[in-house]
Amino acid sequence: MRLNLITISTSISLGLLPQVSAILGTACISVMSKAGIIQAHLTEQIQRQACDAGCEPRFDSWDKHAKDILLPLIEEAAKKCDVKDGTDVFFEVVDQFHQNTKATCEDKIRPGGHFCDHPESLQPYLNCAKENSVQNSARGLLRLVPYMSDGICSCLEDYMMGSQLWEQDFPKLFVKYVDQCHEDL
Repeated sequence: MRLNLITISTSISLGLLPQVSAILGTACISVMSKAGIIQAHLTEQIQRQACDAGCEPRFDSWDKHAKDILLPLIEEAAKKCDVKDGTDVFFEVVDQFHQNTKATCEDKIRPGGHFCDHPESLQPYLNCAKENSVQNSARGLLRLVPYMSDGICSCLEDYMMGSQLWEQDFPKLFVKYVDQCHEDL
């Protein structure tokens, strides 16, 4: 497996996606390439639910509430896609994706700003996050290789791009944040 990780890492850094897809399969590369879309869905969902409730979600809100929201989602996806183990690694990868985005793009949100600010004031952040999403995904993909297959990636992509996640599962869990968001203000 070490040789595969080195090959994958080198291929990603050199932009050799055909070689990477030969190792992992095209579905895993497809999921990685959709990270920006998934991040946009997440931001949209946060805005839709939190802003209407008068919340002011910030990056620090993620640090405080992410595990309560994401771990059940990751466990649900793992169950749907028959991922036997590694949910803790999946959570760490998702959290690291956020931390990398935060480190790179947080300064694009005005000081004191939050995700319910006017859309035009969030656009620089959203652009930055999208520009960095594939690189952030590639970093995480390396840690997930032992748990991935083309079939698992295809199933995960269906779930992450599908209506069950965004219209049912995420809103059901995110309401916990919304119910207590005013404590964070």
